[in-house]
Amino acid sequence: MEKPRLLVSDIDGTLLDHGTSTAGLASLRLLLAANRDRVRLVYATGRSFASTMALIGEDVLPMPDGIAPFVGTEAWLPPWTEPSRDYTRLMSEAWDRATILEVVKSYPKIVLQPDEFQSEHKASFFCHEPSAVERLERSLIDAGLETTVVYSCGKYLDVLPKRAGKRQAVEFFARLWNVERNAILTCGDSGNDLDMLTDPRFYGVAVGNAEDDLLEVLETDSVHASELPYAAGVLEGAEAFHFWPPATKENRR
Repeated sequence: MEKPRLLVSDIDGTLLDHGTSTAGLASLRLLLAANRDRVRLVYATGRSFASTMALIGEDVLPMPDGIAPFVGTEAWLPPWTEPSRDYTRLMSEAWDRATILEVVKSYPKIVLQPDEFQSEHKASFFCHEPSAVERLERSLIDAGLETTVVYSCGKYLDVLPKRAGKRQAVEFFARLWNVERNAILTCGDSGNDLDMLTDPRFYGVAVGNAEDDLLEVLETDSVHASELPYAAGVLEGAEAFHFWPPATKENRR
């Protein structure tokens, strides 16, 4: 029996442009349908689970096999009734949201985002001063907190559990479905995709519209910097790494 492959993609800025479909997404949908039993699809996104499911319900995006919302701090599987308890337990280790919020209060230029962008294991802020990010990381360490700080798009700052992030979600789904690491393709465009794109055990695709800061740190053999933007760039990267099973490559156009 052929071993499964795993496609993990960010949504906004990678598959969609401000919530709308992009060139290449229809072809990607066809390829996924043709490989339904051989390729698993996961969305690793900063969106909430409800927001992601709304896009799927409106048929903007194809139905995935898993969803890792809130920057990989949750993991969802069909029938989509609740997030994985095993994964949630992992996120809860050494997580102290209240103390994090207290530390951030000493940074007036780091502003808490609205409640809709918060989750149990993600504290999200607006920050337009990149130099403050490194100082905040030091302050969190000085407070005895074990966290992961993610900065993207020059304004979004997420503080996550130490073991959280999109790479951790990729690992979770890969173990669940027994996917070998060299059969995993991760795709993204911004700083919150960095951890999964830079893992040398996976193949990574930075789409053509990716942030310049992201591209600067992705000059490795395991990452393809696509010339094409959005979903077309995902297809370009998948082709570069010969990701699709050979029998269905003719469906790529």
